[in-house]
Amino acid sequence: MQFDQVSVGKKANVFFDGKFVSHTVTLPNGVRKSVGVVLPSTLRFDLSTKEVMEVVEHCVC
Repeated sequence: MQFDQVSVGKKANVFFDGKFVSHTVTLPNGVRKSVGVVLPSTLRFDLSTKEVMEVVEHCVC
């Protein structure tokens, strides 16, 4: 997957003591998405709105 002509936020969104790190990507039409890395762990996300997380690669290191 590739996002063309996007804006990427410099500030990282860091959660769970650094086990989940993402950056906000804004598409040309204003839609916001996130791209990031999740380290091996068990995490619980308490969100007020539904979100979809797509895993594009899984590495057992």
